[in-house]
Amino acid sequence: MEAVDDIATATYGDGWRTPTQAEWKELIDNCSIEYTATENGKTGVKLTSKVEGFTDKSIFIPYGGYKKDNGVANEAAYAECWTSECLTGMVTANKAYAVKFFAMGEASTASQEKTQGRNVRAVKAK
Repeated sequence: MEAVDDIATATYGDGWRTPTQAEWKELIDNCSIEYTATENGKTGVKLTSKVEGFTDKSIFIPYGGYKKDNGVANEAAYAECWTSECLTGMVTANKAYAVKFFAMGEASTASQEKTQGRNVRAVKAK
């Protein structure tokens, strides 16, 4: 994805970007995951680092489903965040990859329609 097309860069400025699929996988592989955590009255998924020296660090992604033409779907069932990777080709040009966290206790990556809104968890280089 070009920086000009990255919503994280466009929203937060230079240095900010949307993580890749590989970065999401690394995060998932190196964190303990609480699939039904609650923070500030919201239910979602909490990823806490298992890496020595960083076990006090975590991120929280609220469950909120995704935006469709007629509203929000699966609001309480899962949280999704875009990756920076889009599919190419005539049939798949309108799709990008998103990571999904299911309330039932599973995480996966799948291609999704770009027209359906999903969360963006921006990252910034140090």
